[in-house]
Amino acid sequence: AAAAAAAVEEEEEEEDVDDDDDDEADEAVVAAKLIASQKLMAELSETWEEKVQKSAKLKEERESFLRQAGIALKDDGGVSGVFIPQKEPHLVNLSEEQGPDELLLYYLYPGITSCGSEEGQDIQLKSDDVQPQHCVFENDSGVVKISPVDQSEIYVNDELLQGTFTLQTGSFIALGDARLFRYVNPTETRKRTARQPRLAGVRLSGPPVAAAAAA
Repeated sequence: AAAAAAAVEEEEEEEDVDDDDDDEADEAVVAAKLIASQKLMAELSETWEEKVQKSAKLKEERESFLRQAGIALKDDGGVSGVFIPQKEPHLVNLSEEQGPDELLLYYLYPGITSCGSEEGQDIQLKSDDVQPQHCVFENDSGVVKISPVDQSEIYVNDELLQGTFTLQTGSFIALGDARLFRYVNPTETRKRTARQPRLAGVRLSGPPVAAAAAA
């Protein structure tokens, strides 16, 4: 009889534990539903003006990002074309034969940009003339330097690169025999243009000045 009573008591204790577990699970479900309900109420309580402001902010951030990437937008938000970005230094791909995954423009953002043929490179160029890691670009406050990796073949303005080189806007960069790029730094271009003297709206260099002098 004592053994039977002990068995009944143990069974009741197990049922109590199961009930406690069920209660905890129920409480967790209720808490989750309460959080979801509070979130829904917060969203519903937003005024129409707040929703319009939030939507306008997201639209502005999207358009700003696309403009920085060189994408022109229509008034309705549609894409109308592309243009040369106005801030970030970049490479213009002039290669005659380009891979299907290659881009026309490669941005050189602040910090290090790696370039090579292997997966994981910031600029991946699939070519037999390009080493797995061919070179690195370093953008330090708008000043961009290029450095070959493991004596990879790089030409800047037809000169074989022997070490780290500071690029100037307009420089031509050849990686091996198959990949040609033009380096463009919009900020440097604007500074260079501003330094050039002008006379009556005509720049003091080139054929227009020579023609005027001859007349």
